[in-house]
Amino acid sequence: MSMTTKHELGASARAATSAADEMAQVLALDELLRRCMGCVPLAQRLLTSFEMRFNSEVEQIVNSLHDGDVPRLVRLTHQLKGAAGNVSALELRQVLEAMEMAAREKQLDRVVVLLPALNEEGARFAQCKVSALAALSRQAAASESTN
Repeated sequence: MSMTTKHELGASARAATSAADEMAQVLALDELLRRCMGCVPLAQRLLTSFEMRFNSEVEQIVNSLHDGDVPRLVRLTHQLKGAAGNVSALELRQVLEAMEMAAREKQLDRVVVLLPALNEEGARFAQCKVSALAALSRQAAASESTN
């Protein structure tokens, strides 16, 4: 095997490990499956549902922030935080927790500062969701083949 091929294989392995590490930071798939009591289709539905509602709810958060509607802002950040926790999107949940706390303390400038982090973590979740759904599909297929 040539050095280039060994180097390319090593780089591919590092990239795969890096991608797996990234997904583990963004989305705790094992935790999600535990929450779903091992039900892969339920985990898949939760991931898809969360992604579908995320942008709409972020838009509502921005609107309530713009309107200065603090009670609604607190409620929305709290609800989305809970949903992020339900799908085991750990870093996204942490950003939303910080936003909720800032909103409760009426520190709206702090909420504004956290919006880019919310959008970034939402984008990271969307990227990892694709890999997670593929992993869940593989797991379901493997489970079916052993039954």
